[in-house]
Amino acid sequence: MLRMGRRRRVGMASGAVAGMLALALGVLGLTTGGATAQAQPQATTAARAASTLVAICRASTTGATAVAQAAQQCQALAAATPTPTRRAAQAAVPTPTPPALVVFAAPSVKTSLVGDIVAPAGVPLRGLYPPIFGDRIALGMDNLWDTTAGDRTGDGIASVTFTIVDQFDNIVHQVRTGRGDRFCAFGGVTPGCRAWDFAANGWRWPSGEPVHSGRFQVFAFAQGDDPDHKGTWQADFEVRLSRDGQQEVDGAVKLLGIVAQGGRYVVVYETLGFTPNWHGIRLRFYFDTLNPARLGAGVQELPAVGEVATGLFDGLAVAARPAAAQAICAIGVQPDGSLIPQTEDCAALP
Repeated sequence: MLRMGRRRRVGMASGAVAGMLALALGVLGLTTGGATAQAQPQATTAARAASTLVAICRASTTGATAVAQAAQQCQALAAATPTPTRRAAQAAVPTPTPPALVVFAAPSVKTSLVGDIVAPAGVPLRGLYPPIFGDRIALGMDNLWDTTAGDRTGDGIASVTFTIVDQFDNIVHQVRTGRGDRFCAFGGVTPGCRAWDFAANGWRWPSGEPVHSGRFQVFAFAQGDDPDHKGTWQADFEVRLSRDGQQEVDGAVKLLGIVAQGGRYVVVYETLGFTPNWHGIRLRFYFDTLNPARLGAGVQELPAVGEVATGLFDGLAVAARPAAAQAICAIGVQPDGSLIPQTEDCAALP
């Protein structure tokens, strides 16, 4: 009976030890099955675990032995488990952003081709219609391909020829580009076409033609690898050179020259920001000693009803020149007849 009692007591002690060890592991957030108990504050967890383990040791020699063995196992686990280290935050690698483009409003007639006339952002002074360039200009074609050959710029395209003309239809720049230079009017590769700097090149186009502030057109003729696949895009734009001081105004008149011919003064002019029209903004030409608000022999207006502005004006007679006059001036006029002061420009008489 005594042996049976001792044996039963030892069995109870073993069960108690197992239960109390399980409790201690639970307090520490561990279970023999690997499940994680609900996290508790660190100080409370350590205190409760220590108290439980001390109670096990006091309960019996068997409990003390079990705790000692568990301690050895904990030390072995601690030595074998690497200490987590905080990884240094890696700097985010920025995703390359493709160059932004200004897409021109460019009507086109084409067969099996798609494309846009574009300029790199930051080159035009203004990107709205019509785009305005200052002392630098850059043009090209992007999103250009033959729809039967692919869907990437250059697919099925053999060449693009750019032709830029002034308001008198004079060619100021013309270049043929192919796959190697990727369809840029002044060099470079689309979409990063190179800019031509007028100031750095003696205020001239690449052709050597002098540049002036005014309105221009670009024609882009694309030829596909298939001889029957081709198209032409055209777009209007302006050039406003810094030396002319007209980059910040909405509209302006620029007199390019004056000659005396057949008893009349022939004035070559350009307009920026508007096209003269009887129903819209008209132009008034006058000798510089006269008041432009009063029409007369020395103050004339164009265009008349039904006329088209051509860039040439011959409405002032040489005989009407006042003795003190040194120049002919031009100014914009609103539909109600009021003058637009910021549009005025003058040129010396010959």
